[in-house]
Amino acid sequence: MSSGYSADVRLSLTIEDREILLAQIAPDRIVLREATVIEPGRGEVHMEVDGRMHSLSESLPDGASADDIGVDIRLHDLIQSDDVTAVA
Repeated sequence: MSSGYSADVRLSLTIEDREILLAQIAPDRIVLREATVIEPGRGEVHMEVDGRMHSLSESLPDGASADDIGVDIRLHDLIQSDDVTAVA
């Protein structure tokens, strides 16, 4: 039986003073909503679920090109979490 509940989820990447919306996140890869050029560097992945924010420090070793929405990343540290029990 379905509960009828759907979480409100927002995913984004902050890098080089830019906020880029994400379609998906995984431990070693992110998927951008739209292809865009991003230089290699460090940034933050933000995941907001029902108003609870989780932020992770990450790096994009190869950056991103205008031809592909999939981007390899390396996660580094938990920066902030409104729900510490959600991070294990």
